[in-house]
Amino acid sequence: MLAGIGVHVGDLATASDQLRMTERLVSAGASADKARLDWALARFHAASGRPAMTVQTLINIEGQVVPDPLLFTEAPTAAATLVRQARQAGLGAEAERAAEFARRIARRNPAVQSLAAGAEHAEGVLRDDPAALRHAADLYRLAGRPLAAGGALDDAARAEQGARDGSARRHLDRVRRKLPGPDAHNVRRLAPERPKSGWESLTSAELRVVRAIVDGRTNREAASVLFLSPHTVDTHLRRVFSKLAIKSRVELTKRFIAHEAFPPVLAGVRQPGSAS
Repeated sequence: MLAGIGVHVGDLATASDQLRMTERLVSAGASADKARLDWALARFHAASGRPAMTVQTLINIEGQVVPDPLLFTEAPTAAATLVRQARQAGLGAEAERAAEFARRIARRNPAVQSLAAGAEHAEGVLRDDPAALRHAADLYRLAGRPLAAGGALDDAARAEQGARDGSARRHLDRVRRKLPGPDAHNVRRLAPERPKSGWESLTSAELRVVRAIVDGRTNREAASVLFLSPHTVDTHLRRVFSKLAIKSRVELTKRFIAHEAFPPVLAGVRQPGSAS
């Protein structure tokens, strides 16, 4: 219980200590305690970002390891969790095995509503099937498992969003395939091309480097404040010097003052302090 609380609140150090202690206390013959411990270990690995270990704690096809049926009775969402983690880890066979195991247990215990819900939940996660996931939520509610029902509905929403995104991508691909290829003579430019030289040719990245250099920083100091590598700063600065046809930082500072600190006066706009 303490290990589970630690995982729930994100205190993985305490959870790890409690799990080690529990492993020493659980006897080999106590199957219920062993099932709870395996599930706690799997949840700990999931919270630690180790999906493969989450799955292999309970399912190992090569080693013929399968979950204890008691686990699905006490934690009906366990099968769905295993399927989700297996898919995340790229363990397709293990994902299929977890869903099949949940279905088998549900068939053997037709009077247990939560097992049917867990099997439907696992199947929905495996197939990205929103309808199956919503059905699982209904079954969980009938079994008096509101939190599990909420989890199934969350999975249904994710599956529906994934389906919409996939449909949008497929539609876009179809449109792109139907469109004729670009013709350089017929394509209207939406914006003028950036000049090849002069101050207006500088990119925003190059201007950030210029401002750091004009402030008196070395290339390495500029790299530090801009979160760039010194090599990147050197490259930007070489391009700036080439575009502006200059050779020194003094010339760069003069150009900066002319174009940034005191921008050119726009024609027809009266400046403060100017004669009427």
